[in-house]
Amino acid sequence: MYSFEGACAAVCALVDELLLRDPTLIGYSMGGRLALSMAMTSARFGAAVITSASPGLEMEGEREARRAWDQALAERILTQPFPQFLQDWYGGPLFKDFSGQKDLLNRTLERRGRNDPGELALSLRGMSLGVQPSIWNRLAGGSIPMMFIAGEQDDRYSKLMGKMAALVPGARLEIIPECGHALHVERPSTYANSIQSFLESLPAT
Repeated sequence: MYSFEGACAAVCALVDELLLRDPTLIGYSMGGRLALSMAMTSARFGAAVITSASPGLEMEGEREARRAWDQALAERILTQPFPQFLQDWYGGPLFKDFSGQKDLLNRTLERRGRNDPGELALSLRGMSLGVQPSIWNRLAGGSIPMMFIAGEQDDRYSKLMGKMAALVPGARLEIIPECGHALHVERPSTYANSIQSFLESLPAT
């Protein structure tokens, strides 16, 4: 299970087991990477919503550097007191918009603090962006309705979502104002309404 390919295979197997017909994939960050990969490589799904995610790194040098970075991060998870690791992680540049929202930050830290550090380290190593196969060259062949979402203040991922949406035929792009990378917790109602609007626009099956 702790591999990118294994996680995708597990989701596809569950879809088959439950006899789901053309389900919609919705994924954020690491989950968004998995959803995007399955949307481009499997015929099981009818639509996809991708939030703040990457289609992979194109250059082997980039992937190698990312694998090393994620390995080091996994070691920190296992060796540093977990509450301190979470404080450092959510105090980093990716979640800079949390700095002015103390209640939201505290709720996030409390919720994430229930996770198992060992499981998180295994997940990080096995599903690192550095081990994810790049699917940049598959995007133009996307054949299902897709929506890409990012927060306006998340400069890196708002640009990345726009770049992917421009490549996928008929894709919809939604940039949610006044929020960053964790837009689903910063603006949950706006995020949910955007997804609902997209789902309601899909043709009836």
